[in-house]
Amino acid sequence: MLLPLIKEIFRKEYPAGINIKMLSTEYVVSKVYEHGEKRIESVRSDLLIQVGSKDIYHMECQMKQGGNIAIRMLEYDMNIALVHGLEWVEIAKASNTYKHRLKFPKSAILYLDNTKNTPDAESCVIVFPDETEYEYRIPILKIQDYTPEMIEEKNLNILLPFLPIRFKRKFESILKTMDSPIRFEKARKKMEALKKDLTKLVANCIIIINREEENGTLSSSTGADIVELIGKTCDYLFSKEPELLREVHEIMEPAIKLLSEELKEQNEAEFKLFSEKLIEQKEAEINLIRETLEKQIISQQDEIDQKNMQLNQHIRNCILQCKADGKTKLQTEKMLQMIFSLDSKVTKEMLEGF
Repeated sequence: MLLPLIKEIFRKEYPAGINIKMLSTEYVVSKVYEHGEKRIESVRSDLLIQVGSKDIYHMECQMKQGGNIAIRMLEYDMNIALVHGLEWVEIAKASNTYKHRLKFPKSAILYLDNTKNTPDAESCVIVFPDETEYEYRIPILKIQDYTPEMIEEKNLNILLPFLPIRFKRKFESILKTMDSPIRFEKARKKMEALKKDLTKLVANCIIIINREEENGTLSSSTGADIVELIGKTCDYLFSKEPELLREVHEIMEPAIKLLSEELKEQNEAEFKLFSEKLIEQKEAEINLIRETLEKQIISQQDEIDQKNMQLNQHIRNCILQCKADGKTKLQTEKMLQMIFSLDSKVTKEMLEGF
């Protein structure tokens, strides 16, 4: 979902299967405060990714306009460049100096609750020692300028959870007037209108998510994540109005329930298939073991029969030799017992046939 966002902000398009790597967003820096106080602090940015082998993108989410966001972006990007953007170092032999090349990331600010006064970019002018100046300019994406239809058209599904924020200021304004008995009825009607607009927005978002799942742009689990995040945004913004949240969650519940049923059916089908494959595998293993044992038994029996035949032939030859030598039956019996270790009963049975 980040690729369409990169395309929207930076006009850079990548193939769908390109590798995206999440990079660490935390850096340890030394800062000097008033009165010369020095501190070691941890600086953490919002999102830092590497697309492909070298393109690095940095994005920060900002709720309100103003403050030192441009300075913060410059600070973040300098640290990112030092860690990830050192491309080469060469030595100038004439002056015996080192020359470095630092590549800054492509950065942007996502304003979550933009107004008509929100600029198209934030900037910071850097003055170098030789008095040359460079304006470090960071583009801005104004999320509330996007309708659900625009988001669907551009595949910017990653922005859907932020859309309820457009009702934040209006909701807070209505809450202030509801405390006044004189203006309560008017405020109540405004709250009803806001509830209608919010639930319609959430319903439209869910319809878009369902369509994106059908055409393969979103997986079922990702679609469920987006629905859940929309709910969390509403919970955070409208916690002081339980009735409003109840209606929002009533709209969201079928989508989440449908997903849980789908996942349950999928798990049951996967378990059934796994069980069938496991049974087939075990039956094949048992049959193989049975066939191997049967072959071993048959082979061993054949070997035993062969040895018995050889033994019987030796005994017969011995008996015939004793007869030829004129030995008595008793002498022959003792000879067989001594040579072949036969007991008396077996020896008598062998001699009965001669």
